[in-house]
Amino acid sequence: MAEKMYYWGEDRDQVDADQAFIEFKAKSVGSEKRRESSRAVPKMTVSSPQGKVTEVGNREEDTERGGWDNKLDFLFSCISVSVGLGNTTSSWDHLRYRKHRWDTMGAVGLSDCRLAARLLYHPAWLGACDGLLYYVTPRWKELLSPGPWIDGATQIFFAYSIGTGALPALGSYNKFHHNCYKDALITCIVNTLTCLLAGCVTFSILGHIASEQGTEVSEVVKSGPGLVFLTYPEVVLKLPGASMWAIIFFVMLLILGIDSEFCIVESFITGMVDNWPDLLRPHRNKFTIAICVMMFALGIPMVTNGGVYIFQLMDFYSASGMSILWVCFFQTIAISWIFGAQKFCDCIHQMMGIRMNKFWYICWVVFAPVIMVFIFVFQCVQYKPLKYGSDYEYPTWAEIVGMCLSLSSMIWIPVYALYYVLVTPGSIKENILKGLKPNIKLHPKLPKGEKSAVIPMSESSAGLITKNNSFLSQT
Repeated sequence: MAEKMYYWGEDRDQVDADQAFIEFKAKSVGSEKRRESSRAVPKMTVSSPQGKVTEVGNREEDTERGGWDNKLDFLFSCISVSVGLGNTTSSWDHLRYRKHRWDTMGAVGLSDCRLAARLLYHPAWLGACDGLLYYVTPRWKELLSPGPWIDGATQIFFAYSIGTGALPALGSYNKFHHNCYKDALITCIVNTLTCLLAGCVTFSILGHIASEQGTEVSEVVKSGPGLVFLTYPEVVLKLPGASMWAIIFFVMLLILGIDSEFCIVESFITGMVDNWPDLLRPHRNKFTIAICVMMFALGIPMVTNGGVYIFQLMDFYSASGMSILWVCFFQTIAISWIFGAQKFCDCIHQMMGIRMNKFWYICWVVFAPVIMVFIFVFQCVQYKPLKYGSDYEYPTWAEIVGMCLSLSSMIWIPVYALYYVLVTPGSIKENILKGLKPNIKLHPKLPKGEKSAVIPMSESSAGLITKNNSFLSQT
């Protein structure tokens, strides 16, 4: 099979001699005719001995793909997709930041705490302390069932947008040396604090409802759409000016829901457009509209009289749980074991100039795969049929449909592995070993006058690296 070697980097006047030099050979599966017809890789010249890079290709494609105007746009987008519906003040905080910069951002946390304090200590919130006590009291016996484990993993994946493709899609528009490590820390801290604050407010409300009804908090706690569309409106109706608060509440849900959908749709659109740039990039707007219309049509059955049962089925089998756990496991294995965690650390060092702590190395190689395998096996062994509420149990045919929904996103990983082994020229054993071996060579030093970096992407997407002052050379 023919292989092509690419070098990727940024213009520099002086090159650090101690910086690692990484080569990547892009592997492609398909006919030679398809590879020759690909126009994803523009022609670029390599740097001169003085370190100057002269571009001879067409950079029009970079302009079409676009990029972030500044670092703050990317940071707030990451926070937005991570926090999502759990944050009711993200847009206002973002506006205050853009208008007044850091002189007012220090008051954001104080204002949220002040709001929580007023809610908790208001005379109307009798029983709020009982709800908070229920929120922070551990129930260790629940760890013997797979439900809390799979729910906790799903919460982590969706809260930090892991495995959904949203953050990689947003990060693909950054410059090569952008310090996304700092953005990741800020995003995680903001998201964690927001989730804790939202949990305090939610369970204080549930404690108040339990106090009024004369029941235990555990009997009032609900999950799924019932919490948002039944419990919260019940509380809103008891506030002064209930009609106005109800309008504000549901408008907030609409805005935050659309805000969350932006990055979910963008991750899919970016991946498709980058994979077929010649076909889809000139018609990106039309393609985006078509996807949104299709998603709207698929969501119509969920707003019918029986839509809540369809929603619960989709949420349990397709949108969360085993499917995203399966995908994240193979992502971790591909990066930490097949690609190599040490090479991954070297790539991070070359991009951001920082060395990753050994703790992260151990997490990628050992802790993350082992924990995900444990949760997956635990869920399979102690599987329980899906229920809606405490009364309705889904029929067998509905569970089969749900399992097919899960397999529709899980099966493509082994299917493509089988496709690669069968289509690639050579024996099956050679193709398996070749597929498990990354085409990356790490040299001890960066050759003087050269600028290179790793390109962990397919050949059809290699042209994307020419954006943001990067260059591409083909040998």
